[in-house]
Amino acid sequence: MIFEGWRSSMGQTVLMGCLFFFVFMAYFMIQGFSATLYGPQLGADMEATLYLSFTFSCFVAPSVVNKLGCRLSMFLGILGYVTLVGASLLYFAFNDGASSNESSKMQGIIIAGGAILGLGAALLWTAQGRLILEYSDGADAGRLWAIFWGIFNLSAVAGGILTATYFQAPGNRGNKGSVGLYAIFLILILIGAFGTSLLRSPSSVARRRSEAASDEESRDLLPEEGKSGSTVCQDDGAAYGWAQETRATLKLFTENRYLLLAPIYFYTGFNQPYQIVVMGHRSFTPVVLGLELALFYASEIVGGIFAGWLLDTSSGKGNGRKRVGIFCLSVFGLLMMAGYGLALLQEWRLDSMYSRETLPSELQGRALAAASLMMMFWGFSDSQIQAYAMWDIGVSHAGDGRTQARAVGFYKMVQSAGWSLGFALSPIARCSSMCQWAATCGVGVVGALLGAALVISDSDTAKNNRKLYD
Repeated sequence: MIFEGWRSSMGQTVLMGCLFFFVFMAYFMIQGFSATLYGPQLGADMEATLYLSFTFSCFVAPSVVNKLGCRLSMFLGILGYVTLVGASLLYFAFNDGASSNESSKMQGIIIAGGAILGLGAALLWTAQGRLILEYSDGADAGRLWAIFWGIFNLSAVAGGILTATYFQAPGNRGNKGSVGLYAIFLILILIGAFGTSLLRSPSSVARRRSEAASDEESRDLLPEEGKSGSTVCQDDGAAYGWAQETRATLKLFTENRYLLLAPIYFYTGFNQPYQIVVMGHRSFTPVVLGLELALFYASEIVGGIFAGWLLDTSSGKGNGRKRVGIFCLSVFGLLMMAGYGLALLQEWRLDSMYSRETLPSELQGRALAAASLMMMFWGFSDSQIQAYAMWDIGVSHAGDGRTQARAVGFYKMVQSAGWSLGFALSPIARCSSMCQWAATCGVGVVGALLGAALVISDSDTAKNNRKLYD
């Protein structure tokens, strides 16, 4: 019974979540504390380079995933995360006492490691997106995504607590990284990499077939290439050449559907450099920031469970799809705006504190509670749009793994472009915190409005198609 359960779509989703837990418990600590571990300038440059590489790599990632298969692509992708950790080990081992020229070379190694990680991330997330959508029977995509999202974000909660404990230790209060810390990161990531061998292809996973997977109404919204038969995520790229795969991915840039979704995809990456690095690093001490990050990602987990349950109550078609889409986008918009409202108050408070040379550690009482509520709102709202984006891809391209991989690649490409720009702007010497506040909030509002317009348009298209066949 246990073995059969492990072979099910639910068991494989839990396994995938556990593999990501190990990888991202390390990576979330690196990302969330990049300004502390590497310094504000190097941390921002590394992260901007990483996500710029991620963006361009997403042009080819769907082709690679469709040719090599999901499991091998995920393994290779995780090895990209190993590269940054290895580069960081060299940096912390040999940078102390180095000359300025040698130090500059070591910083270049960190940035190069970030670039390679970006390539690996494109492979990892494109493969993950296709694989989890193919594990779904069409009626449980939201639930499977919520399970994966919950376990995945538990890595950030655990990482935040672990990092808070690390910086609380008397010998680590200088706020610097160390060889020992990154050795732990390396072990965690390697566990995730080799664990991909335990994942099974969707064709061998025990799952029931859902009528939603072959629902003609949802397929009426697709371009012709998205209406092919079901495929499984294994080495099934023989029928398509590399050039054909790449052209099919680039074609999404001409589709009105994905052009309308691009702003909200972009927001899911553009928001967190400001929320976590700019606001978090300025508002909290490293110990408190670790706990606040745990709160942020705990809210992501709760929000993901809520969104997954909500989305699976919909049939994924017609008025049901419209209702759940509008509700999900509304929850996202309201909580996002509430978070940015509290952030505006926090910006004013920080200006006052720094003008009096008061440290963030003096945040307490209602001020600390408001800052914590801000992080909760942001975490919960982000989970709504992340879950909705993957669910929408699943129901729009039901039964077509190749097109799902391309759509996920497009989503991750635009998202990583947001991450890259966000980190490039994150040092407030480059762009003031208020400008970053206005930019991230504005993109979120525009994305939510365009997303709602697309939901309404999809509903109208489905109605017109029904009239044609009646």
